[in-house]
Amino acid sequence: MTIRWVGDKQAKEVTVCASFGEWKPMKMVWRTDAWELEDELFPPTGTHTLFFLVDGVRKVDPTAPTVKLDNNKEYNTYCTEPNTVHSSPTVTYLSVPPREHQHHHHHNNHKRAKSHDWASMYHRAFLNQFMIPGVSKHCPLPEDTTTNLSDYRKLVLIMVGLPARGKSFTSRKLCRYLNWAGLECKVFNYGEYRRENLSGFQDSKFFSSNNPDGVKLRDQFARMAMEDCIKFLKEGGGVAILDGTNSTVARRQMVVDFLKGRKELSLKAVFIEVICNDQSVIRENVINAKLSNPDYATIADKEKVLKDFMERVHEYEKTYEPLGTQREDKSYIKIIDVNRQLAINRCYGYVMSKIISYVSNLHSLPRPIYLCRHGQSEYNLDERLGGDPPITEKGLQYAINLNRFFEAEGIKQDMAVFSSTMTRSVQTAVRIGKGAAQYVKWKALDEIDVGICDGMTYDEVKESMPEEFAARSKDKLRYRYPRGESYVDLAKRLEPVIMEIERNMRPTLIVGHQAVLRCLLAYLNNVEQEKMPHITLPLNTVLKLTPHAYGTKVDEFKIPDYEVEKKTSPLRVTQSE
Repeated sequence: MTIRWVGDKQAKEVTVCASFGEWKPMKMVWRTDAWELEDELFPPTGTHTLFFLVDGVRKVDPTAPTVKLDNNKEYNTYCTEPNTVHSSPTVTYLSVPPREHQHHHHHNNHKRAKSHDWASMYHRAFLNQFMIPGVSKHCPLPEDTTTNLSDYRKLVLIMVGLPARGKSFTSRKLCRYLNWAGLECKVFNYGEYRRENLSGFQDSKFFSSNNPDGVKLRDQFARMAMEDCIKFLKEGGGVAILDGTNSTVARRQMVVDFLKGRKELSLKAVFIEVICNDQSVIRENVINAKLSNPDYATIADKEKVLKDFMERVHEYEKTYEPLGTQREDKSYIKIIDVNRQLAINRCYGYVMSKIISYVSNLHSLPRPIYLCRHGQSEYNLDERLGGDPPITEKGLQYAINLNRFFEAEGIKQDMAVFSSTMTRSVQTAVRIGKGAAQYVKWKALDEIDVGICDGMTYDEVKESMPEEFAARSKDKLRYRYPRGESYVDLAKRLEPVIMEIERNMRPTLIVGHQAVLRCLLAYLNNVEQEKMPHITLPLNTVLKLTPHAYGTKVDEFKIPDYEVEKKTSPLRVTQSE
């Protein structure tokens, strides 16, 4: 348990006295933005009382749960539950309670959003994604408990399967997800090493098992990928993905022996085999991915490309040995016919459970994903944080035009529409949702919780809480609003949304909020986690993301917030890959 006291930075001495410490003063030290206990505590299960001494002056936080004892003095209370005794929750107390702000808006009937229930917020604890020592990009935050759920080993995921089954698609998507979630991950594709080291075009005969020179070269390129994989893990990487066919027992044993020889690293190898027997899916994969494959960049004749590629597949089929056909006592996941069936063998642990959950939702069916913010709200006018205000007249007109946009796209009746539960998001999405195939109001899509800063402007935060303002400016990704959330917390909250986006086969629209959409766009467009809080997402804009084999196409449309004729088309302002 970590206790923090926010404020009184200039104090010479701050201590905390608690019932579980026999009321002996426990020294606190100033760390970055608050006073914290020098040593971590593990109080027994039950309800505890405490107070603070700031340069000898007794203080409690009136915004947190308090109780008066027989001596008629107030104490803060904290409840330790049985399942949290051996974890490390952080409990934050405030030197000065948040002042109530009176706002004057352009709308006479405006009412402030309901204030937070401080007692319930006080007990909130967040799990900061995959913060695992030796695996994660970032060190665990004090309140993180995932260190108890991992054996700290680095992961090597080894793809297995015939060409055009979806191995590279799965490995790229999985890499993107793990990086977004906080694990540093990288794909090492055998084909890229071949293209970098061999000039010219290698036809299907190069991949024949009866071509000893070809076999030798392909093994060499696989070893080069493995060497780079080890280098990446040594330099701080958490998960490496070896993307190749690895289609024989001998090749897979070569990989295992290579990894076992790296005793300086504690490695866990897991095979992911992608099997597809559906010829229509295979053909779609060939057309959508292989015709644009770098191997065939110099060949314009598509029929020649298809013929050569299918001959390459046939060469691999001659020697293909699926996982489990011989005595291979290995950890593996088998994905069969685009997740119609999943087979799992000897896969354990927190990170592996996340990987299994993710890959079980993947499919390669192309469909557009639309992201847009809610219409202008009353808080947008004054640039205030949080709250649950309604949309303005301009916001209402934007919602009407947004509905027209999707009617013009001709897909509204087939769409899945998701909004948050907040008023401004629901008011923007409801017209579209009425005619859609699916409309869900989702609590997970609510805007980032700004805690005690709810209803304030950034200028007011800077004036009344300069230390908090500076801490946020220094590290926007990991900064957590007092009694609120950080971007890391928010991304964790959005994991179920990511799973649903991947699972859903319909065109999907998400009407959300700026911080929420930044997190989703960072995932969908493979933006680095550090850059996530700085993505620009203006109002009155729709982003149309179309995933394809090697990336995502992004179209941006401006939707007016004033009355226009029904036939007027929104302006596409940018298009990018």
